[in-house]
Amino acid sequence: MGQLIQAFLTIVILICSLTTEAQQPSHFKIGEEELSGIDIYDILQDNQHNYWLATDNGLIKYDGYNFKKIPSKNELSNSVFDLKLDFDNNLYCKNLSGQIFQVINDSSKVYFQLPDSLMASEICYAFDNLNTLTIASNSIFSINKNKDISFLIPKKKSGNRFYQILKLKDSTLITHNTARNQFIKIKNDTTVISHINSSAIKSPIQGLHFNNQLLYYNKGTGVVLKRKNNSFEVDKNFSMAKNKTNHIRLYTDENYLWVAELAGGIKVYDNEMKPLFNGNTFFKNNIISSFCKDNEGNIILGTFGEGIIVIPNINITDIKILDPDAKITRITSTPKNTIFFGTQDGRIFRKESAQLLEEYKKSSNKHIEVLYFINQSNELLISEKNPVLINLSTGKKTKTALGAIKDFKQISKKDYLISANTGVYSFTPQKNGEAKIEFLSQFSERTNYVSFNPLTQSIYAGTSQGLKIGTKTNASFFKLKGSQIICRDILYFDEKIFITTKKHGVLIFKNDHLEDIWTTENQLISNSVKTIKSYDNKLFLSTNLGIQILDKNGKHLYTLNKSEGLKVNQIIDFEIRNDFLWIVHQKGIQQLNLNKLNVFNFIPTISLTKTLVDDSSFHFTTNTILTHNQNKIEFTVSSNSIKFNTEIKYFYKLEGLDNSWQVNDYTNNLITYKSLPPNDYIFKIKAVCRNHESKTLNYHFTITPPYWKTWWFYTCSILLFIGLAILLFLILLKRQKKKIQMTNELNASKLIAIQSQMNPHFIFNAINSIQDLILKGDIDNSYSYIIKFSKLVRQTLNFSDKSFIDIEEEVELLKVYLELEKLRFKADFKYTIDTNGINDLQVPPMLVQPFAENAIKHGLLHKEGLKKLNISFHKNAVLKCIVTDNGIGRKKSKEINDRQRKNYQSFSVNATKNRFNIMKTHYQQDLGIKFEDLKENNSPIGTKVTIYMPFKKKY
Repeated sequence: MGQLIQAFLTIVILICSLTTEAQQPSHFKIGEEELSGIDIYDILQDNQHNYWLATDNGLIKYDGYNFKKIPSKNELSNSVFDLKLDFDNNLYCKNLSGQIFQVINDSSKVYFQLPDSLMASEICYAFDNLNTLTIASNSIFSINKNKDISFLIPKKKSGNRFYQILKLKDSTLITHNTARNQFIKIKNDTTVISHINSSAIKSPIQGLHFNNQLLYYNKGTGVVLKRKNNSFEVDKNFSMAKNKTNHIRLYTDENYLWVAELAGGIKVYDNEMKPLFNGNTFFKNNIISSFCKDNEGNIILGTFGEGIIVIPNINITDIKILDPDAKITRITSTPKNTIFFGTQDGRIFRKESAQLLEEYKKSSNKHIEVLYFINQSNELLISEKNPVLINLSTGKKTKTALGAIKDFKQISKKDYLISANTGVYSFTPQKNGEAKIEFLSQFSERTNYVSFNPLTQSIYAGTSQGLKIGTKTNASFFKLKGSQIICRDILYFDEKIFITTKKHGVLIFKNDHLEDIWTTENQLISNSVKTIKSYDNKLFLSTNLGIQILDKNGKHLYTLNKSEGLKVNQIIDFEIRNDFLWIVHQKGIQQLNLNKLNVFNFIPTISLTKTLVDDSSFHFTTNTILTHNQNKIEFTVSSNSIKFNTEIKYFYKLEGLDNSWQVNDYTNNLITYKSLPPNDYIFKIKAVCRNHESKTLNYHFTITPPYWKTWWFYTCSILLFIGLAILLFLILLKRQKKKIQMTNELNASKLIAIQSQMNPHFIFNAINSIQDLILKGDIDNSYSYIIKFSKLVRQTLNFSDKSFIDIEEEVELLKVYLELEKLRFKADFKYTIDTNGINDLQVPPMLVQPFAENAIKHGLLHKEGLKKLNISFHKNAVLKCIVTDNGIGRKKSKEINDRQRKNYQSFSVNATKNRFNIMKTHYQQDLGIKFEDLKENNSPIGTKVTIYMPFKKKY
């Protein structure tokens, strides 16, 4: 009875396992949000590595960064299908309204519209190597560049049915007229029609290139056909008869056959029609609607409303466990290919080679830190609170008193080393289930990793204080450049000890001496290395960037990371058994067949997708010239890759600004220069992935300086400055010369004034007057006259070299002069000088005297009776002096002068006028002389002269 219950429980567990655990290829999704609710009908990758999606929402482009809806003109229906590239890599698609679209510069336009007479329920098209468009609808016809129609078979409204035009490698186009059992071959405008002696193609058939064969899938019967001469026969190796008719779609990538079920999910078969992933249908919750294998080897699966599924490596399998919340911490295996997994909550799961994953041991409330299979005793060592040995044959459990075990290494057929929080122990299993344990006192520190070199009998212990090397009797710490080394794992392999570190890569010891250090400077992908294991004469290292496989000499062979299908790069643990690599990480378990590793041969591409200058779109030419205001430049670059986008780096440099290469991650593809100074620049950009480089793009451009910073502006400015300086110098020189000239003329006018004032006529009259006084015996008056005359001459000479004299001195000079004139005219001459209280001023000397003399000589001399002369001074902006006489007037005086001296000119007055013109320019004031005739009843009664003269304040 007990055996029946046990068998029943086993069956129940097996059934539960079958319903909760399955294998599927490692994958990820893109566009889940952007493509949510959008049905994808076809996927194609162009030669620029862009992905194009034909959907019920029109044509969509994916450039590795963004999904972009492609606008279309004059479309009759939004859904598009059947993506094609012509021989020049131009992209086309169609809709169900008989429109074939061509895509140019991220927009589509109608390339050809089928006339109503050629419409059918199924429309197929293809391009040959001559770029001739061939269309099959209710007939087959070709379209030339002028959109002219040429029928390849006679036009008929009914009786023809075509489901596909298949393009062969030699550009031959083939199709089948299922309604008439015809096989049609088209090449170089030549059409060959053969009759098929079979009823197998009455239903729609789909041509497939698979395993170097051309096969045909009959959608009506669900079988795969092969063509032999003029008939079809069922290929039993590819029979799909167990699938319901019209319930599957077939896709192929030459090596694998993909069978998508219309209800959801997909299966995959190898080229021998052996099912992969235990024959499971995976992605059951997704309707797989389209298929594409891109240039990187990714399998791209389009879905209805769920985005795109990407399978980067079909050889990496995701292993699901019963409890999706279980966190796997350790893995070990047996020679019989039984795999054990330890979890964070202390459970153990077991997977037999041909069985599904099952729970082997329940939780112990302590995470599994060490899980190790001991082959000698067929026991499983589990690090619980007290480490436990479980005999896999009997199920017997044996507890050990070793503390918290950290590492367990076999050092001979019988002996092992154990590292624990209390130190290092030797461990020898016994047949009776007990074990011989010895504490090694030389290694009493907390130890995480341990290994043994049988050639030197040395123990290597990775303690919390550093690497310790020695024997049971003597040990010491090793230092690298004076510092302790913290180990992360230790392995004996190929007569050497390999030690992984967090910062220093891998240290290699031979004969207990450091022989080499592997770092990123030679072969390692990272200096942070954790677990190291050997298999098939190779080394496997887990790093923060994935798993690296090296040969025993350190030569790089393979890298396994997210690009190759791993869920994450950080690996918790891994195990190698029977050419399979089992990988444990935070997102679960994955399995890889080591016989199907792919050699890395990816070379990234690079393109400049958009450039902006001052936030506006701009096209760079061979040598672009920009102004100084166009100094904000943005480059958007792209290296389209789905598989390697986490590893691609953009190296860029702006020569003229940068001295070294700058590096951006793949996602940071916008490079901005906000304010570039004027200069010649070369923008260089390249994509790098694992030391493989794309070509380097070069864009030369020049930002010209503003005109005020150009050499010609500097030259012109300097020349202009020199010119202005010379001009200013000439102006100043001219002014100085003019000033000197004015000074000379002023001085000359003074001399002329002196000469005019002391003219011979005056002197002659004065001497005659003195002589007359002497002859008359008037000694006193003659003496007085001589004294005043000598005083006048002396004062005139004293003032001749001065620019200004006190007004009192000028008045005194006038008085002396007028006194002399009074002695000549006796009582008939009266004069007055009125200063109106003006004092403390200085005036130019000898300005008034010539006009007083002129009044006496020309106005008063010929007057009968009393002769009067009045001089008055008035102060405003300038000093005004008014000389008034009651003489005969200027007109009558001129008549007398004309009779006596025809060419007479008042030399003294003219000289004074010239002097005033000089002063007017020199002092920048309104200076000068104003003559006014005085009349009474239209008869002249005298002359008034107004003199406007400069002055200076004395203090």
